[in-house]
Amino acid sequence: MTGQCFGYDCAEMLFDDSCAVMMKKYVFGYGSLINPESAGKTFQRPIGDDEFRLVSAVGYLRVWRIVVPVRTEQDSAGVVSAVFLDIEECVDSNVNGVLIEVNDEELGNLDIRESSYDRIEITSHVRPRVEDGVVYTYQGKSKFFVEHYDRLVIPGRYLAMVAAGVKHWGTEFSNQYDATTEPCPYEIFDGAYRFCDDMQNFLTGHDK
Repeated sequence: MTGQCFGYDCAEMLFDDSCAVMMKKYVFGYGSLINPESAGKTFQRPIGDDEFRLVSAVGYLRVWRIVVPVRTEQDSAGVVSAVFLDIEECVDSNVNGVLIEVNDEELGNLDIRESSYDRIEITSHVRPRVEDGVVYTYQGKSKFFVEHYDRLVIPGRYLAMVAAGVKHWGTEFSNQYDATTEPCPYEIFDGAYRFCDDMQNFLTGHDK
């Protein structure tokens, strides 16, 4: 069934024999959203460990591929090409991450925060399977791929945030992360940075 159903998108509804009920919405986080503190800044609320589900996305590999220009105080040019994590299709790989239930406002904030990425629906790829809702994640837009930029660096503070999040979920999770993530291929930049977009700074805590 497609189209609109009583004012709602049918893709956001589940049907049983008697009635239609709204589906839950989840986001699959594979980078900074693994870190509860980072997730809390984006959703503007504390997020307890019990709100995270540890899952995997079948058919993806985690790579350093998406460039977002950031401003730095240390660099004389003022702006550098910061490289962030992305996922790409890979038949023989399963990327681990976290599942977080979100509402429409939180999903909208994520769309702003992840403006260099497309929101895609990956419900059928998630294991354990999600039976009560739809799962979204963010995959980088091709125009922001690293091959279109120079002066590429990986922000050390971003790398540390992701590493702290991975460690938070234990040894097994950490080992799986390492096994499904491309090694850092670029120079690591250890200084402070800010995004060029003020709302991105607010939703990532870089406005402080």
